Amino acid sequence: RINRTRFGNKLTNSKSTSTMSFDAALKRMVGLAKSDDEVPAGTQCSREILSMRKCMQVAQGKDACGTEYWDFAACASDVRVAMDEKERIAMGIAKHNEYIKGLKDEHGIDKANEILSEPMRKQKEAHASKFLWNLNNGKHPKGNPSPDWTPADITRYEMGEAAYRDAVNVVIAEFGIIKADELVGVHKEQEKIRAAMEIVSPGFFPSKAEMKSLAKEKYPELKLDGTDSMSAMREALSKATAGV
Repeated sequence: RINRTRFGNKLTNSKSTSTMSFDAALKRMVGLAKSDDEVPAGTQCSREILSMRKCMQVAQGKDACGTEYWDFAACASDVRVAMDEKERIAMGIAKHNEYIKGLKDEHGIDKANEILSEPMRKQKEAHASKFLWNLNNGKHPKGNPSPDWTPADITRYEMGEAAYRDAVNVVIAEFGIIKADELVGVHKEQEKIRAAMEIVSPGFFPSKAEMKSLAKEKYPELKLDGTDSMSAMREALSKATAGV
């Protein structure tokens, strides 16, 4: 606990108020989702609350409302970050810097950084989990429609993921991967999948250094520094696959 004499009651209470305010807001939002109570105007995540409530009233099975759950979780994580930022601004730069110093003195640099980054880290995890869950379950990667969706998002949602994937495969077959990437962002989505998996499961993919080390082990005759000729690479590949 931070020394109240040194940092003052107002400073320490300001930060704890942010956490308590979010906990109270989250409890209220979950309660609304599980009840038939009216959702007051201006309630944060009201669209997600109502969607989850509607799904839970009719759906069966633990994964039936997964899309609605992750829509809600992602929205709640956005609320947490926004509340944290609001408290930081209310503190002012001097008080906030003093608060950070107090955390480092009390917990050490690593733990203090972990505490300070937690809201944004959880926000990234929630959005990445939402994205991956939807893709893995044949849903639109952004979840249920929202006002900020683009016409392309809406078209994809109306088509359904299976039909959309079939259409993408047709575009790739007809025009090639480069043109398909221009039209429907195939590479961009692959990069988003990779980034999301790294957030949810850090270290899932080998680093560039690890990949180079593995390649060097498999193709010891290559320099792998961008100077290898095409003939050298073909010869190395031929040796590595001989007898396969």
